[in-house]
Amino acid sequence: MASQFDSWESYFYPDTIDPLTGIGTLRNLYDERDARVLSRMEYTDTTVRAVQLGNGEADVPRTYDGAHLRAIHGHLFQDVYEWAGEYRTVEMSKGPGRGFGEVRSGEVDRYLSDARQLVTSTDWTKIGRNDFIATASTLFAYVNTGGSALSV
Repeated sequence: MASQFDSWESYFYPDTIDPLTGIGTLRNLYDERDARVLSRMEYTDTTVRAVQLGNGEADVPRTYDGAHLRAIHGHLFQDVYEWAGEYRTVEMSKGPGRGFGEVRSGEVDRYLSDARQLVTSTDWTKIGRNDFIATASTLFAYVNTGGSALSV
C-alpha cells in the first residue's frame, strides 16, 4: 500500500473533508469525489465481485484467519480502493473508549486467530440452536472487531 495513507485524513480527498466531522470522500481508483456517486459505483463493482466469490470464480483460500479476510476484502474492493485487502495504517475509534482492533499491536490478528479457532473447532452440523446462537455471536464479534482493520 502506498505510504500516502499515514493519517486518518489521508484516506480522504482533502477538498471533500467536512471540517465539523473530519469525514469526506474516500480516495478511490475512480478519482470520484462525490460520495453518493462513489457509493453507487462501489456497490455495482463489489456486487459483481461478490457474485464471483459466491460462484467460486475467485481464488480465496479458506483459512479463516486474517489472510482469508484480507483476500475477501481485496477481491471485493479491488476495483475501488488502492488499499483493498490491506490492513488500515491508522488507528480509529467511534469516540473515547470505543476503539476498533489495533493493527500495530497485533490485536486484530489475535481476534481473527480466535475466530479461526472457533470456526475450526465447532462441529456446526451437530450444534444445538442455543449453542449456535452463542457461538455465532462470539464469532461475529471476533470477525467484526478484527475486520474493522480493513475499512476506514
